[in-house]
Amino acid sequence: MSATAFKLEAFECQRCNRCCQQPGRVALTDEDVDRLADFFGLTPYAFTEDYCDLQGRHRLVLKKREDESCVFLAVNGCTVHSAKPQQCLDFPKKWRTEKSYSYCEGLKRLWPKA
Repeated sequence: MSATAFKLEAFECQRCNRCCQQPGRVALTDEDVDRLADFFGLTPYAFTEDYCDLQGRHRLVLKKREDESCVFLAVNGCTVHSAKPQQCLDFPKKWRTEKSYSYCEGLKRLWPKA
């Protein structure tokens, strides 16, 4: 296990919600769509009509607001936290960008600036 992977095992989300305010898209799996549709009591079709965009020809992504924040981000945080997409669950242990270290409070705690 690399030193970075070892350190990431200690990651604790600080619920700063800054990951939910970044440019980019949250790609959805079929399982994500089913889970989120169930969360809202919708059919998968109704969920995708209300909350998704089609990226390219075959990839469903969550809609974003004009300010780039997630459609499910509210003042108190993620409104779908218990049903959030796999891509969100995987951050930052399975994926992150170099910029992530500048906005994610949990990563900042693991790698404080010297």
